[in-house]
Amino acid sequence: MIACRDPDSLSHPSRRDFTYEFSKGERIGICGPNGSGKTTLVRTLTGALPLAGGHREVGDTTVIGHFAQQPPPVPEHLRIIDYLRYG
Repeated sequence: MIACRDPDSLSHPSRRDFTYEFSKGERIGICGPNGSGKTTLVRTLTGALPLAGGHREVGDTTVIGHFAQQPPPVPEHLRIIDYLRYG
């Protein structure tokens, strides 16, 4: 379970006072125009960016998965399958 309660890290009014509990197995999609903060929201939810306020709770066994907008390069010596398995 992930719970975000009143994070102030995002300055846009539509993202203030955001509270949501993601349940096990739940999948979400985030849509919006360029520059609206979609990537910032995902990076904040995953903990890649800190919250400026509020708090984020992540269950002990919770695993967060997302597709990066710009994935890191794959080292040339690795096969793609090995990179996906072992990072």
